Amino acid sequence: GARIRGFEVSGYLRNGYRRNRNVTIRNIERVEVVKGPVGQLFGQTTPGGMINYITKRPEFRSGTDVKLGVGTDSLFSIDLDYQDQAALFGAKKNNVAWRVLYGFEDQDLYRDYEFQTDQYLAAQFAVRPRDGLNVMVEHEYMDRKSNLAQGLPRTSSQWQKDWQAAVAAGRTADATRWFSSAGNWANDIQARTGKRPAETDGISQNTYPAGKLRTYSLGGPDMRFNNRSNSSSLEADWRLSARLSVRYGANRYDVYYYENVNGVDFLNADGSVAINANLFSRNNDQVST
Repeated sequence: GARIRGFEVSGYLRNGYRRNRNVTIRNIERVEVVKGPVGQLFGQTTPGGMINYITKRPEFRSGTDVKLGVGTDSLFSIDLDYQDQAALFGAKKNNVAWRVLYGFEDQDLYRDYEFQTDQYLAAQFAVRPRDGLNVMVEHEYMDRKSNLAQGLPRTSSQWQKDWQAAVAAGRTADATRWFSSAGNWANDIQARTGKRPAETDGISQNTYPAGKLRTYSLGGPDMRFNNRSNSSSLEADWRLSARLSVRYGANRYDVYYYENVNGVDFLNADGSVAINANLFSRNNDQVST
């Protein structure tokens, strides 16, 4: 994360509203930085300061921008920025504008078997009912999938095979105990055979399959991660004079984060088999005005 005056910033503000995760540069117009304890006036308790990033807005013009990118590690990205305007409600000049931003990026990371895929979509609609009054509604969606090594070495592949065999054989007690901890599996095998197996495959490269396979994970048996977030906001800015304006805003932010294991069977509470079960999930709803 970012640091200000040597202190790590614990969170960011997006158009003045707190944003904890899923920050992208695709929709950033500018970045505002407040240094020092004065950041507490904006809800930031760390002594370093706070960072507020301002998103792009409809500019009351017509235009389309398209960007394509390629790079190392199979990088491919595309960004689309489309906006237009119109005169509605009997207005003599354009008083309505809209803007749509879309981004996609896919890349194999510098370590074998890792990848990250990002998708982004934002739709904005702005209205100027009268001179000095601006109203905008916006919805933003982000989806980030990755297969990142969450610490090395990888959990034992033999543990995975023995655990799947226990599931297939209906040995619910073994399967449940082994799934909770590879250490439990190693203890049980040692008690039965007199030899304790390794709980990990180690970091030797020869234990990994050849090729940059996205179906293999260094972090555990086919581990996947996914962050999805939705953000909806309403802003109204009424400039009463050259020195006085009134601003109102409301924002709802929802983030869903989960870890998934593909290709492995898990037990439900009743002992039945569940495919691709979620190991961890979290929803976070945040409403601000």
